[in-house]
Order: sequence, then C-alpha cells, then structure tokens
Amino acid sequence: MAMSRYERLLAWKDAHHISFNDIGKQLGMTANGARQALLKPEIFQKHHDRLVILGFPKDLLPEPCEERMGRRKREPIFPGLQAHAQ
Repeated sequence: MAMSRYERLLAWKDAHHISFNDIGKQLGMTANGARQALLKPEIFQKHHDRLVILGFPKDLLPEPCEERMGRRKREPIFPGLQAHAQ
C-alpha cells in the first residue's frame, strides 16, 4: 500500500533528524502548529517557501495558498468612555 504524503514527510523528517519543534522554530510557531500546518492539504505560501529554502522536497509539502486575513478587529465600545466623550 502506498504511503500518504504526510507519512512520506514523516519518514523524510525522521531520516534528517528534524523534529516538529525544529520546524516550528523556523516558521515562528509552536511544534504543534507546525505539525498541524504540515498535516493539512494547504499551507500558507510564506511557510511553504521557507520550508523549500530549508530543503524540504516540494512533493512532500502541502499545496501553498494565500494567507487569509481572518476576522477584522472591531473597536471596543466602552459605555463609560462614551458618556464622558459627549
């Protein structure tokens, strides 16, 4: 039975003595964040590029995608400050 992309990535990572903690440090995230990012089918383009620079084979990485901006931050409305501003 053929190994999945993630299983091949784990084998490659182990052969090169690279831990998820090592990857996380290079990507600016936790070890668990790195593991989750590599487990998903897509990874942010900046992380994909960094992993390629580090020597990871492209065929073992998730597909690159554009970073989503996420939820926009709303300004807090403090009733006490609004009463004093009027």
